[in-house]
Amino acid sequence: MDKQYARDLGERLPGQQVPQLFASGEHIGGYEEILKMNEVGEIKRRLDEYAERPLDDCLECGGTGFVVCRWCGGSGKSTPIGHAFQQADKGNASAFFLKCTVCNENNLERCRAC
Repeated sequence: MDKQYARDLGERLPGQQVPQLFASGEHIGGYEEILKMNEVGEIKRRLDEYAERPLDDCLECGGTGFVVCRWCGGSGKSTPIGHAFQQADKGNASAFFLKCTVCNENNLERCRAC
């Protein structure tokens, strides 16, 4: 959901790709490891030591950590540059907006509540 998370993952686990499972900051494994652990029942034993957190524990984001950008409403566009430019080329309206600087590449921002 965020390029910074991908960079952090690359620093913590060079050469690994998503998905990766972390529990309270501890790396449990990637897709293949988790699949194998699930087949033999080990994943449940590994995760039993962690407290289960409901996905909807945050009323703002539902536990995802991200919300649609409050500034641009998820459009990824800032305010219009100016009316004079809009009159010059009505066929290409997106050319007259600046990129929103609040949200990430997916038009999301970090949840302020959690």
